[in-house]
Amino acid sequence: MGDNRGRHRAAEKKVARRRERTAASSTKRKAQFVLATSSVTAAAVALGVAGPAFAVDPGRLRDGCSFASASDEQRQIQTCTFYSNALGRDVNVQIRPSSNPEGSTEQGVYFLDGIGANNDRNTWANPDVGEVEAFSKNVNLVLPAGGAGEWATNWQGDKVQNGVTTKGPQWDTFLAQELPAYLNENFDVQENNNAIVGVSMSGGPAIITALNNPTVFAVARSFSGFYQTDNAGGYQAIPYIQQTYTGISNGGSGMWGIPGTPGNIWAQNDVSKRIAEAKASGQTIIISVGNGIPPLKTILALAASQGIAGIITLPVTVATGAAIEMGSLVSTMLLNAQAVAQGLPVRFHYDFGSHDFYSWSQTAPQDAAEIEQALKDAQAKENTAANANTLRVAGPSSTLNETNAALAQQVSAQKSDAGTSSVTVPSSEATGSSSSANETTTSGSTSGTGSSGTGSTSGATTDASTSPAPTSSAPTSSAPTTIESTAPASTSGSGSGSTKSGSTATSTATAPSTSTSSTSTTDAPSTESASTGTTSAGTSSTGTSSTGTTSTGTTGATTVTKTETAPAA
Repeated sequence: MGDNRGRHRAAEKKVARRRERTAASSTKRKAQFVLATSSVTAAAVALGVAGPAFAVDPGRLRDGCSFASASDEQRQIQTCTFYSNALGRDVNVQIRPSSNPEGSTEQGVYFLDGIGANNDRNTWANPDVGEVEAFSKNVNLVLPAGGAGEWATNWQGDKVQNGVTTKGPQWDTFLAQELPAYLNENFDVQENNNAIVGVSMSGGPAIITALNNPTVFAVARSFSGFYQTDNAGGYQAIPYIQQTYTGISNGGSGMWGIPGTPGNIWAQNDVSKRIAEAKASGQTIIISVGNGIPPLKTILALAASQGIAGIITLPVTVATGAAIEMGSLVSTMLLNAQAVAQGLPVRFHYDFGSHDFYSWSQTAPQDAAEIEQALKDAQAKENTAANANTLRVAGPSSTLNETNAALAQQVSAQKSDAGTSSVTVPSSEATGSSSSANETTTSGSTSGTGSSGTGSTSGATTDASTSPAPTSSAPTSSAPTTIESTAPASTSGSGSGSTKSGSTATSTATAPSTSTSSTSTTDAPSTESASTGTTSAGTSSTGTSSTGTTSTGTTGATTVTKTETAPAA
């Protein structure tokens, strides 16, 4: 514990020193931006338009962030550093903020690195890759650095790397909890409906992370991954790669447990055994792979990076990349066949290229467009669901219910003063109400029986039931609006009501012993639930079986009376 506290204090001091270094360079920029913002805002106010949003300015450095190079500053890519409890170290994250107006929906695209990751910079952020430039400024690009050989997953045990034992990293926790919280606080990026992109080593884990956290990640994109790992081949290949390329010597046991032993989680991290979950979650899964033939850009870049001596080994390097990509091709085709057989909504792309970033980024414009569209679709789907939820009956603790309670008191007072049983409330205030077992509705004493449910309403005011009414709001529309509600557990009583003169409508509905859904159509804003009727001038519509509690809600200059039948106790 002492060592941990010491490391945490050291990490905090390190971050503090970094902030002090970046503060001086950012102070001048902030002062200049504030001055420019003030001038533009003043002009905008004079013209009657809104000024720029300082909070979402993509060129403004956030606390703990800096531009690693002039190129990054020009491309508006900040390197932000903060301590991660999940990873047990300071972590660098390259972030390119969006340029959306203030108040816009902010979604993020997370890019995971491959086996050659380093702790300073994510490879996707390099200018020659070209992935960042392919995306529009409507999304936030998030590129965490590091994780070489760690497989972008939550480790079960410690990690032994180059003879040094450290606590196993928890990448899933970092990506789905810590990082979204950090982005939300500092960049206003929402913690849901984001995308995650993996490549090679992180291709399969990107999909697994999305499946583990379907709310956080609506879209998962994998380049040249391996998707059948819970088998003898995976048990041998993954530890070998970890040992050979990164010096991790206990990946076969420390990461997901010893295969075949109780408690191991190899199956939970096998994409082929989890991919069917995407059908139920509605997530978008996009997978691509190359044919193993490297593009000319890859060959030239390898030759340039390795120099004259590297020319001799270049054929071996190219052949190795081709062989790895061919292995991914086989794995992808097997997953594709599985998806077709099971009817899974997974998209597969087969491209020209080898196992390298130049190959992966050659389709960057198409990839960016596809991911951004998938994010838009996911957000639209959520917005539609949210709008539908606003039509459902709210719980007793809802703000709308409190509004109705206050409105009921106002109506009751007006009734008392006027000595009448019906009061017209302005449409801007009326929200409607629906009686239930736990509902207080003020209405006139009623009487009447029969299928038409008609009768008369006396001037006296009585309480028909006993607690606040669940409510819901609907937009103004002449089209039918579907509203869901739950019938009360038990009520008793009978009656029906007629309204005062003016344009009126009587709406009745029969509530079975279980929940019911019905449709209410009106030209004024309506928030009724559990009733069916049409408002029209000078007409009344009646339903069946009027026995039950009666509630009165009003919209505009129209008084609407609803009658619901309670189920048998």
